[in-house]
Amino acid sequence: MSVAERAYFREMKTFRKRFGLPLRKVADMMPFGFSDDDFYSTFKRCFHGLWEEIVEKKAQYDLMDKERIRKHQRPIHYFPNPDAFLQNRSRTALNIIRAKHKQGQILSDEERLQLQEKYELRSKKRQAEKNAEIKRIEQYQQFVTPDYTNFFIKAYFKIKHNHPEDVNTRMRILQEAAKFKCKETVSFLFKVNASERNFHLREFAFRTLQKEFGFPQIHLHRNRKGKKRLGDDIVPKLLDTPESLMAEIHNSQFDLERHKSFDVFLSHSSVDKKDILRLKTLLNSKNLSVYIDWIEDRDSLRRELTNADTARVIIERIKHTKAVLYVQTESSVLSLWTSWELGYASALGKKICVLPLEYILNLPAYLDIYDRASLLGDDLFVDNQDEVIPIELWINKIKQNNKEL
Repeated sequence: MSVAERAYFREMKTFRKRFGLPLRKVADMMPFGFSDDDFYSTFKRCFHGLWEEIVEKKAQYDLMDKERIRKHQRPIHYFPNPDAFLQNRSRTALNIIRAKHKQGQILSDEERLQLQEKYELRSKKRQAEKNAEIKRIEQYQQFVTPDYTNFFIKAYFKIKHNHPEDVNTRMRILQEAAKFKCKETVSFLFKVNASERNFHLREFAFRTLQKEFGFPQIHLHRNRKGKKRLGDDIVPKLLDTPESLMAEIHNSQFDLERHKSFDVFLSHSSVDKKDILRLKTLLNSKNLSVYIDWIEDRDSLRRELTNADTARVIIERIKHTKAVLYVQTESSVLSLWTSWELGYASALGKKICVLPLEYILNLPAYLDIYDRASLLGDDLFVDNQDEVIPIELWINKIKQNNKEL
C-alpha cells in the first residue's frame, strides 16, 4: 500500500467517526414508523454543514483521482456517492433506534420537535455565517480565466526545475493564481500543495484552496522525505510597497508582470466600493477580467503608501488593459486620480467608455467625448455612436482591431 493510500484510509477513518453522535441525535428525533428517507432528510436539515462536507469530500477526491489518471497513475480515492456514504454510516443508528422503538423507548412528540428545532436553528445559523464569510472572500476574487494564466502556470514549474532557489517568483505566481478562481488555477494549486517541497509555498496553496476557494476538506501535504534541495527552506519575500512592485515590473528576469493583461480597467473612486464590486461581478459574468487597484494590487498599492511609484504602477496596468470603464459618480468626478487615468488612457489611444451611476449637475466637459455605457438589468451596454452593443462585444471588437493592427 502506498503512502498516499495509507493517508487516505487514515483520513477516512477520522472522517467517519465524526458522524456517530450527529446520527444518534437524528435518530432520537424520529417518530415511530419513520422511513429511511425521513431519517436522511432530517439529517440534511439539522446537520447541513456535515452533509455539505460529504459532498465536498467527494468532489475533492474525484479531482485528486483525475489528476492521478492524467499522470498515468491509478486512482486510489474510492469515495462513494454522498447519498451512499450517508446510508452506509446510518445503518447502525437506524437499527438501534428501531429496536428501541419496538421496546417502547421513544421521546415524546414535544421532546422530538424541540430537539429538531434546536439543531435546525443551529444549522441555519452556521450556514448563514458560512455564506457571509464566502461572500466576504469572493468580493476580492474574480471568476474568469485571464489570458496569461497558462503562461504563469508553465513558468512556475519551469522556474521550479531550472531555478529552485527563486522562491520569490514562484510565490508571485501563487499570489496571482489566488486572485482568479477558475478550473486552471484550482488544478494548479492542488498540484502545488501535492508536490511543492518549499513549505511556505505549499502552505500558501493549501490555505488558498481551503479558505478562499472553498475546499475545506483539503489537507496540507507533509514535507517530502529525502535529501534537501536548493530552495526548500527559503522564506519568500512579499511585494508590499509600490516601490517593490515597480522593481518587480521592471527587473523580473521572467517578465511575469509584463505578461499580465486585463480586459477592463475600472477608473473609479474607492468611496464607491459596493458599486465597484457589483460591476466586477457583472463583468466577470461576461467572461471579462477586471483591473481594480485595491483588489489586484491590494498588498502593494495600499492607500497609506501612495507615492510616485503608485502612479507608475497604474500606468503599467493601463498600458496592459484593453479598455477603460470610467464609473461616473460624485466621488469619482472630484477625484484627481480618475481624471489623470482618463488622460493617460486617452494619450495611449485606449478605448474609453463612461458609466454614469449618479447624476452630476456640473459634469466636466471632457467626459462628453467618450462612449457612454448604461446598465440594463444584468447587462452593460456601450453606445459607441454607431450602435449600442453589449460591453463584451465592445471589448471583443477592440481585440479584433488590435489583431488587425
